[in-house]
Amino acid sequence: MKEVILHIGMHKTGSSSIQQSLKSYDDRVTKYADLGDSNHSMLMTTIFSSSRYDYHTLNKKGYTHEKIDKQKASYEELLSMELANKERERLIISGEDISVLDDDSKKDLLNYFKLRNVKVKVVAYVREPHSFAVSCFQQLVRAGMSLPRKINPIYSKRIRFFYENLPEGSLVVKDFSDAIKNSGDIVRDFANTIDISINDTDIVRTNESLPAAVVKLLYLLNKSSFSTFGSEQRLRTWFQLIELLRSYFSGTEKLDKNLLRGYVECQDSDLEFLNKEFG
Repeated sequence: MKEVILHIGMHKTGSSSIQQSLKSYDDRVTKYADLGDSNHSMLMTTIFSSSRYDYHTLNKKGYTHEKIDKQKASYEELLSMELANKERERLIISGEDISVLDDDSKKDLLNYFKLRNVKVKVVAYVREPHSFAVSCFQQLVRAGMSLPRKINPIYSKRIRFFYENLPEGSLVVKDFSDAIKNSGDIVRDFANTIDISINDTDIVRTNESLPAAVVKLLYLLNKSSFSTFGSEQRLRTWFQLIELLRSYFSGTEKLDKNLLRGYVECQDSDLEFLNKEFG
């Protein structure tokens, strides 16, 4: 493998649609990494994060440190096997949580590929702060959390390390809304960005937005003493409950984004960074 296309989200910018649409992609030059799940966040975080024992996804599953270590070794073997494929030139890896790794972890990630003589190209989409906040809040509620004091897209934290440590031209940052406007679809835009072809019939459009009534019900459950996590069985049951509620309230009103305006926090320096460096 000569190059890795690292799609790092950000969160709430159609990553699930990209992952589901490309999970079996292979044009004999570029292939989507077969790493056990179409979303590579858990694998990449488990391998590279210096805080893997505190990773929320693993904690919700009730993983012990020993089990996390075993999972890390298993993931490393999967990734190594994909990179050893000499019949393909490019490998697509997609995981939103890559963007929120700390800088030391991102450094380890880039060094991992550098030691294997694999070039890295990073692609990221960004979303306007208020729009991000509404979508992010729904995700937090789905994840079992109550409303945080502030919701911050932390653009600079997600992107700046790659901007400062990759060769020129190796980082692409695009506006999520503009991408959809220009290409008609986020999957289509991603395919155009990395120069691959995808058939319309292969595009999967996932919509994770929840009706307002479901968001409110889950929020109240999260604030109660109701125990939703701690084992893989509880986690599965929680998501089954969400889908049941989504189906029951299908077609009802969505969450009004004006409700969250007071919870949005975004630094001017973050917006200036995006504007100056990426337009």
